[in-house]
Amino acid sequence: MSFAAIRLTLIAALLASGTVQTASATATAETALPSVAVRAGDAEGASAFDGVVQAQRQTAITAQVAGAIVALQVKAGDTVRAGQVLLRLDARAADQVAAAGAAQVE
Repeated sequence: MSFAAIRLTLIAALLASGTVQTASATATAETALPSVAVRAGDAEGASAFDGVVQAQRQTAITAQVAGAIVALQVKAGDTVRAGQVLLRLDARAADQVAAAGAAQVE
């Protein structure tokens, strides 16, 4: 498959998926684009392309107290939801810090 054919296939796929939008300077409405059906073809002469996939968002997770991780409940790449327990910390270090602080107050 030639480079021009690959480029046309990619353009056809983008048009078919509806992800390509056009906008004029005066109009904010989406313009309907013609679509082209994409079908499987002969794999002879197929080309391979290298690329990098990056996450849309990354978040750093930090603990409010120091402690050793005793249970890790998710792994890299897992989908998580709000409120889900990700890991458990050994509470002994936090308990010792709290007891020391309480002793200083007395």
